[in-house]
Formats: sequence, C-alpha cells, structure tokens
Amino acid sequence: MHFKQTSLLVSAVVLVTIGTAFCDSGAVLRFNPRNDGIGYATNCGQNPFNFSWSPKILSAQHSVDITFEYTFAYKLDGGFYNLTLREFGEAEPFLSHAYPFSCDDITKTVACPVSKGFSVNLKKTITNTKYLLSFPGRYILIVEIKNSERQQMLCARMDITINNNIY
Repeated sequence: MHFKQTSLLVSAVVLVTIGTAFCDSGAVLRFNPRNDGIGYATNCGQNPFNFSWSPKILSAQHSVDITFEYTFAYKLDGGFYNLTLREFGEAEPFLSHAYPFSCDDITKTVACPVSKGFSVNLKKTITNTKYLLSFPGRYILIVEIKNSERQQMLCARMDITINNNIY
C-alpha cells in the first residue's frame, strides 16, 4: 500500500472515529465490554467509552451506522492524538503518527475548553463510503488521545475489515 493511499485510509477512519466525536455537537462516551473482534472498538486505556459501527464488515456499497459515547475524564483544551495502523496479523505498523490539536480545532461545534464530566452521545450514518473500495483488507487501528496536560483521554483499538466485493 502506498503512503498516499495509507494517508487517505487513515484520514477516513479518523474522520469517522475521532473527528465525528469531537466535532459534532452533542457527542460523549462509555466502554463497550465486547471483545469479539471485528466491528468494535475495545479499550486500551482506563477511561470507559463505547464506539461501534454497523455493518461490522465495511463495504463501499453500504452506509455505515456509528455509535459513540464518552464522558470526558479530564478537561480538554488541546493536546494530541496518536494513530497506529497495521494490517491484521502484522506486528509492525505501516503508519504511526502523532497529530497535535488545539481548542480552535474543536470549537466549531463544542465549546472549548471541554469540561471534565462533559458527555457525548453520538449516533450517525455515513452514506458516502466509496473511498473504502480502494482499501480492502483487515486492519488494526489504535487511537490514543491525550490532553495538553498529557492525561490520557481515550485509547481505542479498532479491528476494521473492509470488503470490496459488490453484492
């Protein structure tokens, strides 16, 4: 997979997960205790959240329904998120990067700073999934978000399968 394609995949996944959660008004989180693989985000940190999507196997031919619930464990006024993306079964990631963000990045829909205890409850349908056609396979995405005090806000491990079959 080329870097440009990888960047597009990461951008798409991040927009669906992190971007939607922090940029849509009315959003917040709770831990999904299911650890049955495909189609769920499992907790790799200490702060509870719930993030899932349906259908569990993504396809460019179908919309994706997402659910995201979270309660902020700490104040958020900026920070950074780390992304690690690898193909399922591979030990080494093919992409790992940290991205800083500020209040300016999240104030479009949520007042910043975000107070400790603020809750997000988001249900959204993403209808434009055509970008997925270029990235068939199974991936493990780990997203870790820390605030400007370096307190871990969220750590999620997602097992994502993308099918490019037309059915």
